[in-house]
Amino acid sequence: MKIAGISLLLVLWLAGGSVAQVGQRGLNADGKDFYLGWLYPSYNDQNLNLGTRDPKPFFGVYVLVASYTDNQFTVSYFDDKTGKEVVASSYKIAKRRALIVPVDRTKMRMDGNNFDGEVAQWRAMHITSKKPINVQFFSSGANSGGSYLSLPVSALGKEYVVEAYKDNPSGAGGYLSSENASGYFMVIAAFDGTKVTITPNSTTKVLHHPGVNCGDSSGGEVHPYTITLQRGQCYMVKSQGLDSYCNISGTTVVADRPVAVIGGHENAFTEGSDVGTILVEQRDYMVEQMIPVEYWDSTGYFTVPMVDSKNAQGGDGDNVAMFYGKLQNAPANYPDHTTVTLSSPAAISYSVYPYPAAMVLKTGITTATSAYDNNGAKMHVVQYDQRMQGGAPYPAPSQLSIIPKSCWKSSYLWYVPSNVTPQEVYQGYYITLICDKDDYNNGTLQWAQDGGPLVPIKTAGTVGGLKNFGAIAPNLIGMAIKLNSPRAYYATSTIKKPFIVYNYGFRAIDADRDLGDFCSDDHFFGYATPVGFAANTGDSSFFTVTIDTLCAKWDVCAKVTGSNSPKIKSISLLNDPDGDLVTKVGSTAGYVSYNVRFDPKDDPDGKGEINFSDTLSTKCVRLFVQNPLDSGYAAVLIVDDKGNYVVKELNYKASAIADTIKGLDFDLTKSPWGLVNASLGYHKDSIVYPITEIGDSHCATIFYFNSGDSLKGTAPVIVTGAKLGGADGSFTMTTSAVKFPVTLHPKGAGPADT
Repeated sequence: MKIAGISLLLVLWLAGGSVAQVGQRGLNADGKDFYLGWLYPSYNDQNLNLGTRDPKPFFGVYVLVASYTDNQFTVSYFDDKTGKEVVASSYKIAKRRALIVPVDRTKMRMDGNNFDGEVAQWRAMHITSKKPINVQFFSSGANSGGSYLSLPVSALGKEYVVEAYKDNPSGAGGYLSSENASGYFMVIAAFDGTKVTITPNSTTKVLHHPGVNCGDSSGGEVHPYTITLQRGQCYMVKSQGLDSYCNISGTTVVADRPVAVIGGHENAFTEGSDVGTILVEQRDYMVEQMIPVEYWDSTGYFTVPMVDSKNAQGGDGDNVAMFYGKLQNAPANYPDHTTVTLSSPAAISYSVYPYPAAMVLKTGITTATSAYDNNGAKMHVVQYDQRMQGGAPYPAPSQLSIIPKSCWKSSYLWYVPSNVTPQEVYQGYYITLICDKDDYNNGTLQWAQDGGPLVPIKTAGTVGGLKNFGAIAPNLIGMAIKLNSPRAYYATSTIKKPFIVYNYGFRAIDADRDLGDFCSDDHFFGYATPVGFAANTGDSSFFTVTIDTLCAKWDVCAKVTGSNSPKIKSISLLNDPDGDLVTKVGSTAGYVSYNVRFDPKDDPDGKGEINFSDTLSTKCVRLFVQNPLDSGYAAVLIVDDKGNYVVKELNYKASAIADTIKGLDFDLTKSPWGLVNASLGYHKDSIVYPITEIGDSHCATIFYFNSGDSLKGTAPVIVTGAKLGGADGSFTMTTSAVKFPVTLHPKGAGPADT
């Protein structure tokens, strides 16, 4: 059938159906929706009595944002009295490029209870983007160097073990200051009404919640307490800091909705540190975002020592700490502790318990090593860089979460920032790379810098040569690579082999710019963090997805079953052309959705991602074709809380009428239904007005104007219309002519009145 000589055709179809499907494992933990918190470095509150040589004015806090493709992201904060979210700024970012964004410290510093916390405050930063990004927190300044990988909401967990460091009550390692420095952590809520149960291992500083093993009132017993947080609220807890024996590490955090947890130390002095002089500060701020226990493993932890100074005596090598993990739904026969073996330099085993009386720590490790346990219990490894100085690169205490091999992925994107003040007179940038030996040697492991061409990583050279892991992992090699300059780095395996990258660096501030005399104004600090990981618990999941086609929209219902009772965690639209998050089966490319959107009530900011706060195994969402006159395609990513996922593809073919009526004469800049692409313009005598939700039909109706000419001032009249139907492309026609006054302006002359 034709309308005014124009054929109408509309077809919707889908691929994947409602057949049960085994989920793929290990979703890339970059994303579109991030909540960040800030643990403050205590050194900046000290009176250093340095006058014009005081380094504190050069302290800075930033977020580093890198994008896989051309993108836009928004930074928001929260009103601390009402919790209302307020957009601070929006940014455009190019493919495989990065930006450094200063943090508004007045919006993020926790100041409750004289800055010691234990009170909920709206102090989070919220970052959202249209397409996936990598986000890192970065702190720079005297005794204030640190960084952490921010995890998107889609990768957050509900169970954590805090990893920090020992309290420093006497100011050990200090020269200009001797403040009582504590280990601490922070919980950040992504959803309203989040209940969080905390069981501290060390008595807390403000409210004196008893610790299990140290601090006032401790005695080996657990004393959990529960708080409730709203979206954007942060809750900080410090150890008492009265005894160097105490350590808030081992504290457990269990929430009923996904939360972010960051942990560290406000000014740590690590065991084994030695700078060869007493005239400089030997401590540093440490921080990391905690990896959810769900993603811990019992094996596959590999470490390579961070680069050390060659001119200082002692203090070389790194510390490695080990932590025990147990989920709340663990079976009754789950082991109550585990034995972790480090493979190098000679195999040595450690007993690791929950709520440890003392951190399980191996110091002075100078060789590549691996860690695994003997009974399959979940465990985790943290690497601490020690203080060394006397010559570049000036290492400093840093904290680094080690990612198990089961959570490695095949591409990463990260940003290395340049110096942020002229007084920051030294920077040394490095990565640790651990990868498949053949992938590296054959040149299929490649990287690009600042959006440039891909080249084999092996052409970059190494610091100290390649490291092997022996019979435990004969196919793996590790190495340290010195980066030539600060910029965005994109690394990928063109044959999709998993690998891991850790980003770290050493920096120094000297207010009078004479670094190296090692006097009181020389301040050295460092940072370290993994640049990404793939969320994976190792559990199996089976997805059943039912899709109902409703004209220019779909209802999608997903159900998940499998081991350990999986739940639907998020549903999103993929915009991932290079397959950095999800690769198409049998391809190296990814999925790119277009002209589709979720129901605004589920996705009010239009980022194309819905994260669920509750724990249900079945979830339903509605997708719309944004403009029914154009073709549309949806790659729907469905993720469960085990790190498993499936992708369902939905297709929409537009009516042929769309190609006939578009022209360049008019600029129809607004539609009350938000469906017209105004930038394309429409023919002066034939325009369309797409409408959704006509009665109970749930179909698109196209009204076709074939009289009227705005150049002559003649108003168009509706003479016919077509109500477009279901997947068979059927439609019905209206027969009565209806006057519909519309004033059109020539393109560029102003908005259309409706």
